[in-house]
Amino acid sequence: MTIYRYYALACILFLSCYSYSLCDNNPSFDENDVTIPSVVNDFSSVYSCFTNQMDEHGIDHLIPSATAFAIHHSGVVVTCNHSLYGDSGILYGYDGSRLPFELITRVPQYDLAFLRVANFSMSQISHLNVSPVLSRGESLCGIGVYREQLTSLYGKYEEIGSIISEDCILEKILYVELDAIPGCSGGPVFDQSDKIVGVIQGRVFDKKFCGVIPSVYIEKACREVMNLQTFLGLTIGLTIETKNDGLYVTEVDPASDACAKGIKAGDRIIAINKWHIANAIDFYLSEWAWGMERPQEMMPIQFISQGNDDVVLVDIALSKRIINCDSNISRKKLKPGCPFSFEIINDHSSPFASFKPKCEGWTNQLEVAPLYKSRMVFYGYIEIPKDESYGFHLIIPGSGKLTIGSNFCVEKATPHPRMIVINRNFFEKGFHAFTLVVEPEEPLQLPYLYIDLTKDQKRATPIPPSFIWGTDEQEL
Repeated sequence: MTIYRYYALACILFLSCYSYSLCDNNPSFDENDVTIPSVVNDFSSVYSCFTNQMDEHGIDHLIPSATAFAIHHSGVVVTCNHSLYGDSGILYGYDGSRLPFELITRVPQYDLAFLRVANFSMSQISHLNVSPVLSRGESLCGIGVYREQLTSLYGKYEEIGSIISEDCILEKILYVELDAIPGCSGGPVFDQSDKIVGVIQGRVFDKKFCGVIPSVYIEKACREVMNLQTFLGLTIGLTIETKNDGLYVTEVDPASDACAKGIKAGDRIIAINKWHIANAIDFYLSEWAWGMERPQEMMPIQFISQGNDDVVLVDIALSKRIINCDSNISRKKLKPGCPFSFEIINDHSSPFASFKPKCEGWTNQLEVAPLYKSRMVFYGYIEIPKDESYGFHLIIPGSGKLTIGSNFCVEKATPHPRMIVINRNFFEKGFHAFTLVVEPEEPLQLPYLYIDLTKDQKRATPIPPSFIWGTDEQEL
């Protein structure tokens, strides 16, 4: 294909503007009550990402980093984690716009990173298809940065593969015959219905294919990390599911304000803060944006009751579940540090190998060097200094599980070394019984459990020794 045909196709793509609405299926829906962002799958929702880099003289420079695209009206943008070199920078738009951004969070296991343009509402966002049905040989189109300019990339879908490495764990990745070049990572890939089916990751090893992260991983990242529960320990108490005609409630926390206001399983969520909700990504990011800016205020939600065409507007208070301390434990019964035990595999030849106690000890830091092919168990009490929201991060080169009390858990089921699992909740001041089970892949001595005391996921620190207490069971 000649350069002129590429140029013509790029022009056609740029001039095409696509919009959608899921509201037409509901005859009683009033579009005047809800703002539907302009959904465009062209250059106007894609950005060239430059990050701030400090040189040896301490001077900041803007360095070309990756491609990124807007996915939410609150200014949330997504790109590839591996190509994002810094935590802040500038997004340059096709129209000449220059938007400063800050990193929200990285999700290394899916090779994704979420950015936010502060004090800016994205009027044009991209429409993601999280469950596309692709046929081998189907034509796809991507947008990426080449020589600091956004350009169109054309190719064909070939097959589904996987990438499991130290950098990410993607059980499914699209192999596309796409001429992806440095700078394209993080760009969107569209199907023939002009919906985004994935994110350009880059060349797959020595193959001719380009790896494309399926868009379902953006939804998984929002569900697991990029949500209000993870950041603030707050929630509106709804479990949701995306269907062909919209977003539906599957479960309601009986203790939540949403339950008290009449939302029930089977209801269809229409809007949050008068912004249309099309899928789970919209839901989690809208909940997150509202809670981060106005956690004390009531969140307006519009929904359609099951079996009824009327749209109901209610104001929902964000709720917090408070984990109570163990009132039967006092400092007099405890001593600094906590007990731990090594357990080794009983039968190396069996795929159902069991563990048995090997030795025990006492530590004031959760970073004991493991034995080879072993599992470690720490058990004791975490002292929470005041009534507040705390985030716990498992950073383990292997798998592990933290349990606090009877109903708080952080579990890292995959042994992927760079995957960080986070959970946050409100805890009452006092002593909380905990158990930390660690099955490291390597015999390294390093902190396994981090705590976030600042409500900033980028500033989590290892659990201070002053927080860890223990006792002999017979003393209780």
